[in-house]
Amino acid sequence: MAKPKTGDPGSDQALPGDSHRREMAALKRRLEEAEESLNAIRTGEVDALVIKGPLGDQVYTLKDADRPYRTIIENMGEGAVTFRPDGLILYANRQFAAMLDVPLEDLLGSDLFSRVAPSAIETLKRLAAKAQKASVQADVEFVKASGGPLLAHLSLAPMPIDDVRVLSGVIADMTEQKQTQEERTRLAAVVSQAVDGVIILDPAGKIVYANPACYRITGFADSELVGTGPEQFGERITADVNSVLAREGIWKGHVTRVRKDGRPIELDASVAPLKDAAGATSSYLIFFRDITHAVKLEQTLRQMERTEALGRLAGGVAHDMNNILLPIIVNAELLLDEEKPDSPRQALLKNILQAAYRQRDLVKRILSFTRQKAQSLAPIRMKPLVAEALKLIKPSLPASIEMRYAADRSKDIVSGDSTEIHELVTNLCTNAVDAMAERGGVLEVSLAGVDLEEKDPLLDLSPGPYVKLTVRDTGCGIPPDHLNRIFDPFFTTKEVGKGTGIGLSVVRGIVNSHRGGITVDSEVGRGTDVSVFLPAADETAPVGDRRARDRGPAAQGRRILLVDDEEIVLDTMRRALDSLGHKPTAVGNAAGALALFLTGPQHFDLAVIDQTMPQMSGLELAAELCRTRPGFPIVLTTGYSKAVDEDSLRAAGVSEVVMKPLTLRALAAAVDRAVVLLGKK
Repeated sequence: MAKPKTGDPGSDQALPGDSHRREMAALKRRLEEAEESLNAIRTGEVDALVIKGPLGDQVYTLKDADRPYRTIIENMGEGAVTFRPDGLILYANRQFAAMLDVPLEDLLGSDLFSRVAPSAIETLKRLAAKAQKASVQADVEFVKASGGPLLAHLSLAPMPIDDVRVLSGVIADMTEQKQTQEERTRLAAVVSQAVDGVIILDPAGKIVYANPACYRITGFADSELVGTGPEQFGERITADVNSVLAREGIWKGHVTRVRKDGRPIELDASVAPLKDAAGATSSYLIFFRDITHAVKLEQTLRQMERTEALGRLAGGVAHDMNNILLPIIVNAELLLDEEKPDSPRQALLKNILQAAYRQRDLVKRILSFTRQKAQSLAPIRMKPLVAEALKLIKPSLPASIEMRYAADRSKDIVSGDSTEIHELVTNLCTNAVDAMAERGGVLEVSLAGVDLEEKDPLLDLSPGPYVKLTVRDTGCGIPPDHLNRIFDPFFTTKEVGKGTGIGLSVVRGIVNSHRGGITVDSEVGRGTDVSVFLPAADETAPVGDRRARDRGPAAQGRRILLVDDEEIVLDTMRRALDSLGHKPTAVGNAAGALALFLTGPQHFDLAVIDQTMPQMSGLELAAELCRTRPGFPIVLTTGYSKAVDEDSLRAAGVSEVVMKPLTLRALAAAVDRAVVLLGKK
C-alpha cells in the first residue's frame, strides 16, 4: 500500500535561519508532495494518509465509503477549501479555482488571505480565528486573477486532525445574486420615485403593492389600497381586459376615475400579466398616468377650434344678414319719417323696425362670441359697472331668489368696453337665475383683485394682477358631460323658445376680446361658480366710460362718392344720403369708383365705401383714394371683416367706421364727423 507523505502541516514556526535558496527549495518540495498526495486522494489511488506530527506518524484510513464524499466535493457547484489558520491553503477543489480564475496548482499552497480584497483581509482573519472553535459564516469579497471582484458567502468550520489546526470552508458565488439584488433595489427605488402610479395585483385581484404616486394621483394612501380590490378607485381586471391580454399580452386604454375627494381624473392606463416559471399568471401589473391636465387642455383646444370654425361661418352669415337688414331698417326709417304722427302706418313701420333691430342685435351677439367685432378698449372701473348691471337685474328677480353682492377694496380698473362688460354680467346672472327658476336660491356676485403668480395653461393667462368677477348660484348645476359644451354657440338644455344658446358663447367672446380667462366649477344639485379673470389696468391711467364722440354740426349738401357692390344696399344708401340733404354719386364696384375719382378728385367732399367687395376691398380702395388725394375723408361701412382694426384703418386713411346694418342716425353722424375732419384739414 502506497503511503504518500506530506510535510509537517502542524509546524507553525518559520524555518531556521537557512539561506533563502534552501528555504524555497524545501517549500517547493513539500508543496509537490502535498499536490501528489491530494491527487492520489482525488483519484482514489491510496487507501490511507500518513501525517507526521509531534506525536509521530499518524495513519488515516480512506475507506471506500469516503469516496462518494470526495466525488461530491470535487463536483459540487460551490468552492471548497482547507487551510491553516495562518492562511496556507492545503486543499481546494477545482470549482474554487475556477471561481478565482486561477490554475489549481497555483492555488494549492498559496495564501488564502492574499485572495481576498484588501478591505476583507482583517474580516477573514477574524473569521478564521472564530472558526477554530465553532462554525461561522459571512459575506467576503475575493479577488479574481483578472482583478475583478468575486462576491461570495463563506462558511468555515474547524476540522482538527489530532493537534493539527485545520479549517475547512465552502464558498458560494453570490456575485450574480448580489447584482440581481442591487438591480432589484434600484428598480424598487425607480418605481417608488416614479411619477406614474404602479399597482400589483395578485391573481385574485387584491392589491399587494401600490407605489407613492398612487396616493398623489388617487388620494388613497398605501394602507387604504394594499389588501383591497382595485375597485377602491374604480380599477379592475374586467373580462374585456382579460380578453385583450390573452390576444396581445398587454392592455392599454384611457379611463376616467374618481379620486378619494370625489374629483374626476383622467388616466392613461396599461395592464400586463406577470407569469411564473410554469407560464401561469402569478400577478397583474397596472401602470397609470394622470392626464387630467392634458385632457382639459385638449378640450380647450377643441373648443377653440370649434369656435373658430363657427366664427368663420358666423362671419359669412353676418355679412349677408347685415346686407339684408340694412335696406329693411333704412327704408323703414325713411318711410317712418314721411308718415304723419297720427298715421296708422306708423305702428306697422315701428313693428318692422323693432323686429329688424332685434335681428341686428342677434347678429351682433353672434359676432361677439367669435371675437370678430372691432373694439376700442379704455380703462374702466368694474365696481360701478357691476353694481349698475345688478341694479337693472334685481327688479326682474322672482321672490324666491336672493341677490348678494360683495366687492373688496382692491383695485378694480380694467382695460375694457363698458357696454360689453355690462352684457357679460347680465348674461352670467341671467344664466344663474334660470338655473334656480324651479327651486329658488341665492345669486351671489363678487368682485376681487387677485394676483396670478405663475402662468396658468388652462386659463391661458400670464402671471400678474387681475380683477376676478365671480357669479355663483345654488341652482341645479351642470352635468359633467355638458361642461365642455356650455360655451358652444347655440348649445342649450332649455326648452324650445326659452333660450338661444348663445349667452355663454357671447360671454366667452367678450372675455377673450378683453384678453381674460374664464373657469366654470359646477356640481349637479349644488350649483355653479363662474369666475372671469380680466387683466388689471394701470391705476394712473384716466378712467371713465366710453362716450360717443361729438358729432359736430349737421352737414348738408356734401358731394359723396358712394361705393357698394350690393345693388339693393347701394340704392338704399343713396336714398338715405339724399334724405339727409347730400349729393351722392353711387358706383357698384371699387374699380369703377377709383376710375371715376381719378378723373376729378376735387369733385368729391368725402367717400362712403363698403369694406367687403370683390377684386378690391374697401380698405384697399380707401388707400388708393388717399394716395391720390391725401387727407380725403372716408367713411367705411362693414358688417363683418377680420381685416378691420385700428392699425389697418389708420394705414388706409379711413376717418370713420359705421357698422352694418346702419341706421339713418348712425349714417348722418358718421358723415357729420367726416365733414368736421375735412374742415380741420
